[in-house]
Amino acid sequence: PGVKLMGYNSPKEIIGKNLTKDLYYIPEDRKKFLEELQKRKGSVKDYEVTLKKKDGTPVIVSTTSHYYYDKEGNVAGVEGIFVDVTERKQNEKLQQVLYNISKAANSPISLGQLYKTIHKELGNIIDTTNFHIALLNKEENRIHYDYFFDEKDDISITLEYDNIGSLSAHVIKTGQPLLANRKQINKMIERGELILSHLGTLTEETLWLGVPLKIEGIAVGIMAVLSYTNSKLYTQKDIKIMEFVSSQVATAIKRKQDEEALYKSQQEFASLFKNIPEALVYTDKKSNILYVNSQFTKLFGYTLDEIKGKNIDEGIIHTKEKIDEGKYYTKKSLNQFVNYETYRKRKDGSIFQVSISASSIKVNNKVKGIIILYQD
Repeated sequence: PGVKLMGYNSPKEIIGKNLTKDLYYIPEDRKKFLEELQKRKGSVKDYEVTLKKKDGTPVIVSTTSHYYYDKEGNVAGVEGIFVDVTERKQNEKLQQVLYNISKAANSPISLGQLYKTIHKELGNIIDTTNFHIALLNKEENRIHYDYFFDEKDDISITLEYDNIGSLSAHVIKTGQPLLANRKQINKMIERGELILSHLGTLTEETLWLGVPLKIEGIAVGIMAVLSYTNSKLYTQKDIKIMEFVSSQVATAIKRKQDEEALYKSQQEFASLFKNIPEALVYTDKKSNILYVNSQFTKLFGYTLDEIKGKNIDEGIIHTKEKIDEGKYYTKKSLNQFVNYETYRKRKDGSIFQVSISASSIKVNNKVKGIIILYQD
């Protein structure tokens, strides 16, 4: 079993090899293992180390080992049992990557910073020397490369021909992952699925792996890695890893996009609220005042500091006989636009005629507040 674990066919192939140089993925780890063995008085349990298989790939093992002794009681060597824990360790890494991406998506960072985090985290489980994230803009019917990290090409290569004939466009169109080397890419060109001039730099060793980013089953973008120098760098196993991660990445990007869109709309709303030439008040759905503009202060005499948090319908700007009327129209405005003429009261007690318009503000179809406009 130990021989097979290391990728050899028989014990004869492995006997005589230099343990440190040929069987340890990082030769210095052999010294650390022996030091740990000595520190623990000749015995270690569940000690993890990365060994090197015959084909040069790493295998993570957990070993329980101890010294064995000659007749004189001197240390003659080390013997032990090795258990392959590569898959378990990879799953642990994968779960940590997913957690870190989710954590980043829920932190107050920009979308650009999130892309960098995704790139860095994925680099812990797959080679991301060349890494791209592209999103489909349905309004423009165009693919935009929001994140482009590449050894040979720069983002300008994507600007003119990214809608048709590219590998990214193919994945978004089919909604399926794609692992393609140069020969396979050439065949796709021959079939008319790709356009050579739309593909950027290609080498004989090119290997491209891309997976769709999906929201509710619909491809909204793509995440891709590629190598220019190793046509065997990625395997079917890497497709599964990328697909598994892509769901979390798509969700994280969507969440951050929604946050930024909401922030932008809030800024636009605040600017409009501040600069409109009419008196405005913004309340929560229970009519508690959240914000008033400068025109409201001029019309009613109250500053925001004076009335913020107070209920607009509890007589601040109403005469006693108009309080019930105000409550009625506020309640009505939660479901529809209202407009009516009535009387209101200034801070100095003076009464004046006013035209009032009110409507609810909804986010994701849920009422978040009410905006009320007053015209003298």
